Amino acid sequence: MKKFLFLLLVLSGAAYLLAVRYPGVYYTDTVVYDNFTLHSRGPLGDAAAAPLSRAREKIAASEFFAPGTRFEIYISSGPGDYSFFTPFCHDHYACVDPLNGNIMLAPPQLARDSSPGVPSGGEFRPFNSVVAAAATREMTRRALLPLTYLGMSEWKLRGYSELVSGTGAHVPSDICSGTAAEGTLLRDYEYRMAVEFAMRDERISYKYLLDKTYSFEYMDGQIRKIYCGGKSQ
Repeated sequence: MKKFLFLLLVLSGAAYLLAVRYPGVYYTDTVVYDNFTLHSRGPLGDAAAAPLSRAREKIAASEFFAPGTRFEIYISSGPGDYSFFTPFCHDHYACVDPLNGNIMLAPPQLARDSSPGVPSGGEFRPFNSVVAAAATREMTRRALLPLTYLGMSEWKLRGYSELVSGTGAHVPSDICSGTAAEGTLLRDYEYRMAVEFAMRDERISYKYLLDKTYSFEYMDGQIRKIYCGGKSQ
């Protein structure tokens, strides 16, 4: 009996991992917009066309973008689906599979070009920015060796993604009120400013920044000296 239960547990775990790795078995409706192939549980109509066009314009500015770059995007049909397919992800809006690059998106409001995230009740983000940020992260993943990407500092990944996707929700002085919580738009903006400062101050590319051992704390301190009257957090 114990062997049977153990075997059942192993098979269940294997089936779950396969489902997470190959979500296309579940998301059977497919449509192509520019560089994006969208997978969903039902027809999306034309509501995704405009947001994806804006997302494409944004990612075209990335160092790693090429016209033929393709992205496989899965639009979850509800909070439960999103949680099911992103078990190890801490992002409330979009997750990039570190092994195959599949992008899973939290349920959006396409007609409003908006994403409330999962769980809902947090900050709304422009859907086109969520797509652009996830695509930028995926391009970074492709440009790096697997182990290098998995060990990369989150502030570099999120900061550059925010730089490219540009929600426009904050200005530099907003960081002076204190350190923002992880997962918020303001925290991503802090990371963006750190990436911008490193690239501008050192006159380096993002690709070169990824290879350097700069600390976020140092960059953040320098930025606050500039914008917050010498105050650092």
